[in-house]
Amino acid sequence: MPSTPDRAPLTDALIAALEAAVEFVGDVKAPDAAGWQSHPGGNDSIFIPYVVLSPQSSPAPTGSLGDSQIDWRLPYTLTTYGVTRQQIEDVADEARRAVLALKDVTITMNDTTTVWKIIGVTSQNIGGVGFTDQIKPTAYSQSDSVLVMFSKKL
Repeated sequence: MPSTPDRAPLTDALIAALEAAVEFVGDVKAPDAAGWQSHPGGNDSIFIPYVVLSPQSSPAPTGSLGDSQIDWRLPYTLTTYGVTRQQIEDVADEARRAVLALKDVTITMNDTTTVWKIIGVTSQNIGGVGFTDQIKPTAYSQSDSVLVMFSKKL
């Protein structure tokens, strides 16, 4: 019988790892407590940088005839936002390290009995620094890609 992992428990594990390393983490959208703390760009306002985790599409894997979907390669994007290049790169570095450290972590699926294991995490892309002055105040961002290799524990 083919196996397909539940994506939510894996994404939750990545968010937990990020939250242990980075102060503010968004789950597909910006976290409520981050960003500008009062009037954007005002003299008394500060910007709290944050990272947003976004699951990406993954094609079904191929494998043995007995279980062609036992190993999955699931991509994620980590996008960091801030008001300086140094700020976003520092947060992006911490976020990448946290996710890359998840090798050998086991995750129980929603049925509470099936267990899958992260057999590897690779950095697919360290994004370039984006800058926009089309909005005021200006903003910086960086989008990195990681690939999580996930295998059903037999």
